Amino acid sequence: LLIGGVLYALMFFYLGACAYFHFVQPGSYTGWHGYSNDFHHFYTTDADPKGPTALLQKDDEILAINGVHPADDFSVLEWSDRVPPGTPFSMKALRNGQIIEIFARTTAFPPGKYPYDNWGRRLDLLTWFLFLFTGIFVLLLKPENRQAWLLALMLGTFVGIMTNNYPFGILGNLVAGLVTLAKIVALCFFVVFPVFFLNFPERSPLLTRFPRLEAWIGWSTLWLLLPNWIGGRLPLGLRQGYLKLPVVQLLSELEQRYNLPLIILAIYLALGLFFMLSSYHSANLEARKRMRVAMLGSSVGFVTLFLLVLNNLAWVKSLPGWASVMAFGLAIVPFALPLIPLSFAYAIIRHKVIPISLIIRRSVRYLFVSRGSTVLIALIVSGIVMFCLTLLFAYLQPSGMTIGLISATVGIAAWQLTWRLHRRFFAPVIDRWFFRQSYDSQQILTELSESLRTTTDTNHLLASVGEKLQSALQTASVTIFLRDEASGNYLNAYASKYDVANTRTITTPTTNRLPHFAATLTHLDQTGNPLDLDGSVPGYDLTATNGNSLFATEERETLLVAKAALLLPLKTKDALAGVIALGSRLGEVPFSSDDKRLLQSVGASASLALENAQLVERMIAEAHRRQEIEAENEARARELEEARQLQLSMLPRHVPQLPHVEIAAYMKTATQVGGDYYDFHLASDGTLTIAVGDATGHGLKAGTVVTATKGLFSHLAEQDDLIATLTQTSCSLKRMNMRGMFMALTLVKLRGTHMRYSAAGMPSILIYHAATQQIEELALRGAPLGGITSYVYRQADLTLAHNDIIVILSDGLPERFNRDGDMFGEERITDLLRQNAHQTPQMMIEQFVKVSDEWAEGRAADDDMTFVVLRFT
Repeated sequence: LLIGGVLYALMFFYLGACAYFHFVQPGSYTGWHGYSNDFHHFYTTDADPKGPTALLQKDDEILAINGVHPADDFSVLEWSDRVPPGTPFSMKALRNGQIIEIFARTTAFPPGKYPYDNWGRRLDLLTWFLFLFTGIFVLLLKPENRQAWLLALMLGTFVGIMTNNYPFGILGNLVAGLVTLAKIVALCFFVVFPVFFLNFPERSPLLTRFPRLEAWIGWSTLWLLLPNWIGGRLPLGLRQGYLKLPVVQLLSELEQRYNLPLIILAIYLALGLFFMLSSYHSANLEARKRMRVAMLGSSVGFVTLFLLVLNNLAWVKSLPGWASVMAFGLAIVPFALPLIPLSFAYAIIRHKVIPISLIIRRSVRYLFVSRGSTVLIALIVSGIVMFCLTLLFAYLQPSGMTIGLISATVGIAAWQLTWRLHRRFFAPVIDRWFFRQSYDSQQILTELSESLRTTTDTNHLLASVGEKLQSALQTASVTIFLRDEASGNYLNAYASKYDVANTRTITTPTTNRLPHFAATLTHLDQTGNPLDLDGSVPGYDLTATNGNSLFATEERETLLVAKAALLLPLKTKDALAGVIALGSRLGEVPFSSDDKRLLQSVGASASLALENAQLVERMIAEAHRRQEIEAENEARARELEEARQLQLSMLPRHVPQLPHVEIAAYMKTATQVGGDYYDFHLASDGTLTIAVGDATGHGLKAGTVVTATKGLFSHLAEQDDLIATLTQTSCSLKRMNMRGMFMALTLVKLRGTHMRYSAAGMPSILIYHAATQQIEELALRGAPLGGITSYVYRQADLTLAHNDIIVILSDGLPERFNRDGDMFGEERITDLLRQNAHQTPQMMIEQFVKVSDEWAEGRAADDDMTFVVLRFT
């Protein structure tokens, strides 16, 4: 605010000095004007044949005025502006090698001859005052908003680059010095113009990609633009010495040769226009709508300025059609330039592109009191400082230089102290007096602490905290981040902001996050206190761009999106559970110590309530999960039982009855749905085909393979060739793409006492020969079905006798384990068969099952068990 006030004071002073020449008309008339290309040779641009110097003609070289060459003293060119009419003077000029001497007296300005008596120039003055009033209005309302500050700088400095040169030297050295300072400071416009549109209406993505872009633009101005252009803005008396500096001489030579400063000037303006279009293009639809008028007005005004700069380049003037373009440009200048401040004023008031209208909406009384209090306090402190310094200087009687240094040092220190005291103490008091309803924070926060004790829903808790805090402290935004247990990052769980257009708070869900390694999280976890992001804590200033910031890139971007001004930790006994990011106060007052104490109280209550709510939610979630698991288990059990019943229904309901063969079958699954399978097919000629199979694993997948195998067996069992049956079944299962599921299968065909058998990956068939009481193991090794389609299977034939027994089984019994991890084994099966060979097939199966259960000693079967036993009678 202090820097901006000094800037606008200079610019208002500058315009006031310009206005002086329009309305007072000082000096006298000599009848000629001059120019110089190199500040060494001076020529007349026009000469009035009826004026005091009627002998002069255009392009005469001026050798001396009152005996002084203009190259020795530039101020002699303004000589007539400082003297009244009737003052004698002499001139010496050179024309075609002949010297012309003139002795005359100045006269009063004839009608229409005064150089500043021009309505166009007076209209320009009104335009410049419009720029200044708009800029200072923005500055006074929002001095701490970066966009408002840059806009105020741009509007204020624009005035200093557009006004014409006047003979300010006739008003005294002090006026000339202040005007010179104003015109030099105004050169900052060429930096501020592109930088403003890098930050308006939002921070440009270009700054993320090129974080030093603003610094590059600023430093390049110091080296490329300022040295040469300062010379043209110095008073004539100082200009000569400055132009003799080596760097300035070099730039002056480049200007004469290439017009380099003008080219650089055009580049700056082109960059600003480019950034303007880029910002508009990258903005969302709503932002474009709000900034459309500002962009349109700015584009017209600044493009016109760009054309005026280009018109000073000779090669541009030579372009075809350029004269028509410039004629149009000059014609619209009086209308185009005022559009710049007017369009911004409209966009601010109507569309709130900079949140200045928030203060206006709140109360005009508040505006005057808050700003007036600042001025009043500054006046009181200034009076005290002046009184004290007067007494000090009267006692010490120092030199003028010492007085200046002491005064400047004390003044700056007093201003800084006063400003801090005002922000910390007086501004909050004013805010309470004029906004009691919105500032009744202690009551609101106390009510919030009470309500948090009974809140068990996290979303409701966060909404209550956000709404109450925003209502109590009148913040621009509230964002709450909660810790994600899986990643350790802090995710956005609640976000709201103040909607300027509708003057209400709205929720704005976002997906940004604070990474677990964020410096702010470490600080909050260690201290447990609120953290101001205004630079009061070293390294934690979001606006800092000098590289001393502790923020990581993602952390800074998240906090900028949240518009965070203060961070409040939510700490539990174990860890930092969350963070509340509060935006800046709408009343432009900082967070006071009272605010922070209340916030700490709310933070403690909110942390406890959050921990309780999360615990309750976890308990509820676990209960729901248990219910879901129970429901899923019940549904799965029903499905499995249905699948089991379906599988059992596919087994033969009755064992085939043959006159000379007793048959018994048994299957017990390890799970509800097994992978074992047995089946019979009795042909019309009495041929009996028996199938015993074992699918990979057990469960639903194995049941699916069994179902497919049964269908294939029903279709292929009529074939006499068992090899063909196995091969076709294997190919069919392969085409079904069972994904690693296979079927081991034993096939047996009985026709009378003749037996043909084949196997694919099954245990041996046991044959008990009654005549010899020996047991024969029929083993035909083969790959399980559904795997290798080109595998060549084998089959064999056998003739059976009276009381011979056939046992076809899966690997469930031989591979059954006991408690010690020992398998039942094939040897025990053969012994068991030999011991029970005198019994019926059904009794033999029962004995197999009984012995295997005793062997297992209560251990559940690891695999399905299937037996088919036949006895020839």
